[in-house]
Amino acid sequence: RFGAKSGFGGHILSFVLGSLSAGPIYAAFPISKALLGKGASVTNIVIIISSWAVIKVPMLANEAKFLGPKFMLTRWLLTVVAIFIMAKLAAVIMKNDKMQSSVTGTFESLVIKKDYCVGCCLCTKLLPGTYEMKNNKATVIALPANPEFLDLIHQSVQQCPTQAIVFTPTASENY
Repeated sequence: RFGAKSGFGGHILSFVLGSLSAGPIYAAFPISKALLGKGASVTNIVIIISSWAVIKVPMLANEAKFLGPKFMLTRWLLTVVAIFIMAKLAAVIMKNDKMQSSVTGTFESLVIKKDYCVGCCLCTKLLPGTYEMKNNKATVIALPANPEFLDLIHQSVQQCPTQAIVFTPTASENY
């Protein structure tokens, strides 16, 4: 729904998601990162973050009450146009592969914080050759030599419900 092929419908859905959001703007960043990891387009991420920041439905009512409906509608229309232009420009400047949270290259460490692990087995199911269960806790048994597995390691870090997996990329990594 938010991918590169979602088209105008995906843009509208992104706009609605951002506009109806509750909470501060910093809450949009982990959501956006997760959506990028699942294949959302740069355009839709920019739309979500931008509309989250400046287009809040409850804010529109207050804006109309204090500044007048004409002011509110004019500002809203100009802001919406600017958000869509910004999103398209961002997609041209910054391709998905530069923004996605996937990791390529090598890493310095991969460890499990035993106090945090609840033994859910998600990591062992995702990468059975990297993680295994011992005494109802996940442990790292082997670091994959193949760089193709680094995306899966990153997924295991993101999917861990208690954030027990600690991944440290090399200093040259950018993700």
